[in-house]
Amino acid sequence: MIVFCWGGGGAGGADNSQGGSGGAGAACVITALAAADLGSTETITVGAGGAGTSTDGDGPNGANSSFGSHVIGYGGRGGDDDD
Repeated sequence: MIVFCWGGGGAGGADNSQGGSGGAGAACVITALAAADLGSTETITVGAGGAGTSTDGDGPNGANSSFGSHVIGYGGRGGDDDD
């Protein structure tokens, strides 16, 4: 089985007087797993992207995604508010 696992992207930062930087893209992990390595059920977690902000501050990080304990796609870091 081929598993693709993407984390959630980071949100851009916001600054009241200047534009902030964009958030980072998340990791994409591609893994081949043997059926024998899988349990009868596997928990799938879909990481949300960082929520955008319109007030002064850094953008939130994106959340991690995972396929059981086999694969983790790490979320992207939120953007800087440029202060």
